[in-house]
Amino acid sequence: MLVGDTGFNPKGAEVAPEGFVKDGTALGFNESLRGVARDVDGDLAFVNLETVVTDRNDLTPDSKGQTSPYNFKSHPAGLKALIDTGFNLFSLANNHAMDYGAYGAEEMLYDMAIAAAERAIAYAGIGASYEEATRPASRPAT
Repeated sequence: MLVGDTGFNPKGAEVAPEGFVKDGTALGFNESLRGVARDVDGDLAFVNLETVVTDRNDLTPDSKGQTSPYNFKSHPAGLKALIDTGFNLFSLANNHAMDYGAYGAEEMLYDMAIAAAERAIAYAGIGASYEEATRPASRPAT
């Protein structure tokens, strides 16, 4: 299964472990995935994680040279919900990986490493070095 751009919070929203607010409605992470959960049934379920994963609301957004940038961040509980739904391959290489600069990227790598230590997932696309960012990832056999 292949899924495109994925994230939870709207532009500039704060992260919370309970979920997020979309169009004035509070949603839990699992609730927001309910519509696709039944379709995530393959051995490999790939998602482009187009958000910074962090539990911090004090990160400074990077303007990326724009007057109205789109900066996205999602709580690690959202990542856990994606994994619980069945997603196990994550691309971090996209135009939102650096939405909160180097600190945001470090936060995301930290949270991805924790998730990978707990579950059989793989991720690639950013890293602490060029070699790490470009190293192919593989999902451990289950």
